[in-house]
Amino acid sequence: MGATQSGELSSLSDRANELKAFKNDIPQEKARQRIEHQLTRYTGDLSQATPRVLSNFLFSMEAGGKTQFHRCPHAGAASAGKRIILTCKREECPDPRNCPHIPNATIPNTCKISSSPDSVRNTVSHLRAIYRRLGKTNRWVDGSTAEENPALSTEIEKHIEFKEKEAVDALVQPIQATPLFKEDVDNILIEMRAQAANSKTLRERTGWLQQAALVSILQASGRRPGDIIRLHLHLVLYLPEKSGLLFIMTIHKTAGSSGISRFAIKRQQSAARCTVADLENYLRALIAFRHNFNNTCLLFPNLATHHSKNKPYSWHAKNSTMRLDVTNKYIEWFAARLNIKSKVTLYGIRIANALETKELATKEALARTMEKGGWTTEVSAELYTKFFPATSNITAPSTLVTKWIAEPSENRVLALINK
Repeated sequence: MGATQSGELSSLSDRANELKAFKNDIPQEKARQRIEHQLTRYTGDLSQATPRVLSNFLFSMEAGGKTQFHRCPHAGAASAGKRIILTCKREECPDPRNCPHIPNATIPNTCKISSSPDSVRNTVSHLRAIYRRLGKTNRWVDGSTAEENPALSTEIEKHIEFKEKEAVDALVQPIQATPLFKEDVDNILIEMRAQAANSKTLRERTGWLQQAALVSILQASGRRPGDIIRLHLHLVLYLPEKSGLLFIMTIHKTAGSSGISRFAIKRQQSAARCTVADLENYLRALIAFRHNFNNTCLLFPNLATHHSKNKPYSWHAKNSTMRLDVTNKYIEWFAARLNIKSKVTLYGIRIANALETKELATKEALARTMEKGGWTTEVSAELYTKFFPATSNITAPSTLVTKWIAEPSENRVLALINK
């Protein structure tokens, strides 16, 4: 074998190892590997597990849960959601330190902490994937065939239903953040834009415009903050005639199971309340600031640190993004100035988006929506993932994305922003 061929094979081997390492580093893949390891220790032999064994395994994992199930008189009170309740918060309570609402109730009161229904469903999805990889792809009937998947069974479905009923009965509200609705977000954005306009240096102005662009995109898309800051710069494209923006996410929380994710944001007539204008203002400031876009290829890099161009995008997506804890502190500061009483967080913007875009017909639907912090696939597809015509006929989006990263699309925002 010639030196050239040997070098090419070595290069391909290195690339294969890099891709394998990247796949194993995806959060969903790490979670699956962790659950598989725990299940192996629990069962001793994965292939011999039955639905009853898996149900018992799910119960055994509840000790690591973080959701509180109230079975006490405080379930509907202001203290609901706290791990330990020191005093009863009911207005009518005659003795808050010795709550008399049920016989022999004592304070402090520690309610059951267990896994939420959403956590259980997520674990079950991993279990099903684990067994599919072992060749067990059929629904479980009685275990008479080797292809039956014990996680794809009636017993496991009943286990999930039990957890959902338990959550409703205990008035569980496993919402991860207080909703921060559009009116409040709009006011916070006005404050951020004002800070940018009054900045004394280009560095300071660029920083405030970055904060405003992030918050504006979160409000318009309802996506996870941690996913938005990992967006690839070349995968933010203009819709035809600059009528809006198309965002393509290759690295996100559910990438391991759902693959590439897309969403579009339309341009608004009023630039003062337009997400597209916020992003354009931010990118123009980066250009004026002489930011080296090629070092990280991130849409939202950390502007306070130096970035090595020798690292791949996947590395920068983990280590070089802007800091969400800083943004959270900023919006808390603005919320206090605007007299917003509730606790505000970036994730609260996602929760509010979910509640505003989903029809809530029943109390159970409300609880599940609050728990999930998201929306149904149909609604999401209808509202946010309309793909512009240039890519509507592509049958292999992963191939398209790879091509755009290697050969940036002529429709990318950075190429057309000043045209």
